[in-house]
Amino acid sequence: MKTENMGAPTVRRALLNLWEKSSQQMNPEELEWFAGFVEQAHLNAEDLAETVAGIGYLIGNDENGGNLQSKHSVMTLLISLSQQIDAIAGMIYIGDCATDRLINPERYQRQAVDNETGNINRA
Repeated sequence: MKTENMGAPTVRRALLNLWEKSSQQMNPEELEWFAGFVEQAHLNAEDLAETVAGIGYLIGNDENGGNLQSKHSVMTLLISLSQQIDAIAGMIYIGDCATDRLINPERYQRQAVDNETGNINRA
């Protein structure tokens, strides 16, 4: 991922960029830590769902709409929720990639061609 194509900074883009640059050098313990992102993302998604439902109930019970009376406050809330969901998606992607690297390490071995013999050597 080249920096000129990374777009606006987001947590997901930062995670993915760092993952792409470092995942090849990770040992199994580090990969297991990243594989834990899936479980953590699950917990984050559940927490977010509960929070959003709570906001909905608060707004529904407030005759004046609470603090979400302006277009700007609604926009800010929705953008914040979108960024959290985007970060969770990045965590799931990285966790799945780490799990796959642990289960199928042969897929990720570097290959080099011996110039003299033409044989493929796994690094």
